[in-house]
Amino acid sequence: MNIKTVPNQTDIDIEASQTLVDFDRAARELAANVLRLVAGGGRAHGLSENVDNLYDAIDRYHKVHHAYPSQHQWNQALNVNAAWFELNSRGIDESLSPENMDERQRLAFDRAIAISGIRDGMLQMAASMLMHQIPQQAAGEAKFYENFHHLIDLQERSRDHHHRLPRQRGENDGGQAKLRRALEGSNNARPKKRKAPAKPNLDT
Repeated sequence: MNIKTVPNQTDIDIEASQTLVDFDRAARELAANVLRLVAGGGRAHGLSENVDNLYDAIDRYHKVHHAYPSQHQWNQALNVNAAWFELNSRGIDESLSPENMDERQRLAFDRAIAISGIRDGMLQMAASMLMHQIPQQAAGEAKFYENFHHLIDLQERSRDHHHRLPRQRGENDGGQAKLRRALEGSNNARPKKRKAPAKPNLDT
């Protein structure tokens, strides 16, 4: 999360914004390390440091805001899609919506949604398996497969879309070729010979 410069901000406002940024960073670092450990990687020796950094960030946040981070702020800090958008938002047309997307953009949008659902399902499965929570594990598995099948369908749509493009280009090229031949034909056509004017009769 980055601090956005706002005119007429006081030092207190800047400090308040900075404490939220520090909290976001510390929460994400801890969560990322834990997720890597769950996946068999991560830095076990860095886990205590992550916890200490998060504790310090929460403490600074509390001193400035006189409250602890809310549920919403925790969710925002650990929102994978929001974090990814912060990194890749340059050049994105924010006015773009599913209603005014072309087929290629819509496929990319739907694919991102499906992948997000697959990731959420897998995380829910992993957390539930660690805690032996069978119903929650089943719910995560159902979410995973639902989005997985949706992703397969999107791949079929993508292939159909790419197969249509050459035909469309060919049709456009064919029309342009006909126009070009017509123009060339008109340029190469021989002009009709004009009859010479009749000579005046000088004998009369």
